[in-house]
Amino acid sequence: MALPIFDLDSTRSAAEGVHSVLQAAIYDGTLSGGERLAEVEVADAANVSRTPVREALRKLETQGLIVTRGRSKYVASTSRHELAELMAVREGLEAMAASIAARRASETDVEILKTLHRDYVDAAQSADLASIRRANEQFHESIWRIAGNRYLAEQLEHLRGMIQRIQSKPMLSFPDRVEATVSEHEAILMGIVERSPDAAGRAATVHFVQSGAKRLSLLAQS
Repeated sequence: MALPIFDLDSTRSAAEGVHSVLQAAIYDGTLSGGERLAEVEVADAANVSRTPVREALRKLETQGLIVTRGRSKYVASTSRHELAELMAVREGLEAMAASIAARRASETDVEILKTLHRDYVDAAQSADLASIRRANEQFHESIWRIAGNRYLAEQLEHLRGMIQRIQSKPMLSFPDRVEATVSEHEAILMGIVERSPDAAGRAATVHFVQSGAKRLSLLAQS
């Protein structure tokens, strides 16, 4: 497909801007698996030279989002096996983040996390998918922030995007997962409130094991 003209973030380098736009397009399915990415087309769409495009494509390839075949680059295809691998890594890293957060959380952090949990409960009751998804992401991102390890947060953000792109239908559009997530989030929160790394880590593991199982069963049906 011909890429539409897109604007780059003026606060970032051209390469960073191109990478961010293409990564988001791959994550949300605008660019699908197997689609060819030509340097000249991306450069024209972004109104930049081919040098920053080349740099952005190299980074995307390092992330596993694109592959090289012959002299061309394509958006990487995905599979059930890849989803299983991604979920296994995410389970471990989310448990690590929750455990660290339980050790590091200040009283202010705990109050913020409680508020974000209430926001998720309210969103779940409203049945508004956009609100549910936003509240869910904010809850987990707050745990990443409390953990205080930017490398861990970057990996988790990347994993989330990779996982979401495999499934076109959002996980939290399923009422059973929305309801289960309320209690699973509460268990993670309680582990952090009680400053128990083991409890927080176990609760996070349960949450993402259950989420992963649902994702895999849905993908098998598609």
